Amino acid sequence: MLHMQRWASENHTFQAEAQRFVEYISNPQIQCEKLKSPGALKGSSQDWAWKVCQDTGHQVKCGNRKCIVYSFGPVIYQGRIEIDLARQGYEVHVFDPSSKTSIHAPDLKNIHTHSVTLDWRESLVKLSRPSRPSAKKRQSRRLTTIMKELGHEQVDIVRADLQSSEWKVLENIIADGSINRVGQIVFTAHLHWSGFEVRGSNPEVIRYWYSVLKAVEAAGFKLFNSFQDNKAPNIVLGQNFQNTSCCFTLGWVKVDKR
Repeated sequence: MLHMQRWASENHTFQAEAQRFVEYISNPQIQCEKLKSPGALKGSSQDWAWKVCQDTGHQVKCGNRKCIVYSFGPVIYQGRIEIDLARQGYEVHVFDPSSKTSIHAPDLKNIHTHSVTLDWRESLVKLSRPSRPSAKKRQSRRLTTIMKELGHEQVDIVRADLQSSEWKVLENIIADGSINRVGQIVFTAHLHWSGFEVRGSNPEVIRYWYSVLKAVEAAGFKLFNSFQDNKAPNIVLGQNFQNTSCCFTLGWVKVDKR
């Protein structure tokens, strides 16, 4: 069960919860001197959300096995992130059954696509309106199930844009322990609404978000990168909070090898 953090104030206000949460996600806990930006075009790495940490002590170390990358969510930038990582020697697995953008890299044999989406439960979900007979179905799988089916004991980098499912997915991988078999997690946090199956008042929701991320930290991870999307609307749970963007991309690296 998720350990809920103390309230930020005795009055349980939106202002206090939002202030604590935004400060927490805006300030990296460790400094990575070697931040790599897979997929970034030349000269654009400063404004690139999807970074990995390659500092001594934190970089991916795979030993005698292949380094594994899981990429969940829409394929963006024509798959440049995945292609770049594959060219660096990673075995890349892409999970995005709804994407209309395929990754075109016929010379790379180490990019694998799967008609599966990451979720905190396992089910079949239709990709278009149920009234359409042609509606396709996709499989939803938990991370631990995906790893078992692919025969992976360890995943070195997880990239995820889960379109507001991230909070329940993170809670699930913490609860079942699969987070302990991940080296780095880079994901988009959507703040404009509570997220799928996250209920409660606005202060309760933000306290829950904060508790989830503190549980990630308690699992041995540190925040190494925070990217606020200034091109996205400034909305936190339906209101403007100090011009904070609705969308952050957060990079977490495991520093405690428990």
